[in-house]
Amino acid sequence: LKPTGSRQHEVQERIGSQGWRCSCLATRTWSSVVRALFSHQSMDESDATQLRADVQSLQKDVASKAATIRHLQNALDAKSMTIGILSKHNREGGDIEERIDVAVEEATEKL
Repeated sequence: LKPTGSRQHEVQERIGSQGWRCSCLATRTWSSVVRALFSHQSMDESDATQLRADVQSLQKDVASKAATIRHLQNALDAKSMTIGILSKHNREGGDIEERIDVAVEEATEKL
């Protein structure tokens, strides 16, 4: 099922308004979502069941990607903290262990 012309533009607008991104939808899922959104006929039970399964699959995919993003953000924060500690040590000198302890303390207080 591929929308054409003005129908394709309507599909793109609906997808945009729902905050959906085509790139994260599998072809089968995309077809069932489009069919469900634009079908003028009522969905039978098997279509509804398939659509629910597709939505659950997408929800799991989104949750997994969100967890990955959180993990990467934490790693980025830790690397940024390390760069800050090393930069300050290069500029001002002093005991690196003390700088690390202070940075960890400050980060812990922010939580």
